[in-house]
Amino acid sequence: MQLSGFYLTLDVDFLDPATAPVTETPKPDGFTSRELFTLLKVLSSLKFIGMDVVEISPPLDQNDITSFAAQRAITEAWGYFL
Repeated sequence: MQLSGFYLTLDVDFLDPATAPVTETPKPDGFTSRELFTLLKVLSSLKFIGMDVVEISPPLDQNDITSFAAQRAITEAWGYFL
């Protein structure tokens, strides 16, 4: 069976709370935004078919830090995968 592509689900709990403070279960020593963008670049060599970002609560994101991190990840993915 041949792999037709991969679908990426990005759970923002993957990021350090300094990068994404508004998550259900913050993970100290998680990835930084820069490490996430590097990972997306590495994954771009694979056949990409879709992506979603989960575990964000915009009403609780007072300074939009988590929302901006998620938005940037989506924008970076578009640049690498499209």
